[in-house]
Amino acid sequence: MRSRNAAPVSASRRHAAGLYDAAQPCGAESNMAKLLAADASWEAANVCMRTHGGYGFATEYDIERKFREARLYQVAPISTNLILSYAAEHVLGLPRSYADPDQCVPIPVALPCHSSMIAPRYGTMRNPQF
Repeated sequence: MRSRNAAPVSASRRHAAGLYDAAQPCGAESNMAKLLAADASWEAANVCMRTHGGYGFATEYDIERKFREARLYQVAPISTNLILSYAAEHVLGLPRSYADPDQCVPIPVALPCHSSMIAPRYGTMRNPQF
């Protein structure tokens, strides 16, 4: 399983590094390499946790620490959702899936209601009036 996941990660990382060394744009390639590496790490951690069962959470085996570290690659330094948004916009040419802050329309804020407007119609729970 590990070798199946490691092959595309290694090839993608080398391709991105080659583009970077040649001073070529490599944003999409490096993002895809990070996404593949994060997914491979997460899958390996899940297999390890399933293999060890309940012992995977014992601190003596260091599996729980590796499991937490594998989860970290999914969210830091760049979330996998942001990588997918980047790929959708820059590689696939899809429109942004999030709003541009410069083009946002302000949302009107609701004014607070007077307390008498939200009072119960039939009394209170302590003094019900039917």
